[in-house]
Amino acid sequence: MNTDLFIVLSGLLGRTVTVSTDFAPVTGILSSIQFDYIVINEAAGTVVFVPTLAINSVREPI
Repeated sequence: MNTDLFIVLSGLLGRTVTVSTDFAPVTGILSSIQFDYIVINEAAGTVVFVPTLAINSVREPI
């Protein structure tokens, strides 16, 4: 994982984020950061595993 990405994600752990990927954006609580993926818990209860290589951007929703 890119060091800059890890630093940004670490600051957002436990917060609601929107992660943009080539497939679709994912919004939910960032619950875990691993070496090659992150885990987001969506509001509907779905747990989404996003490979770090698929992340284009990360932001907090307005």
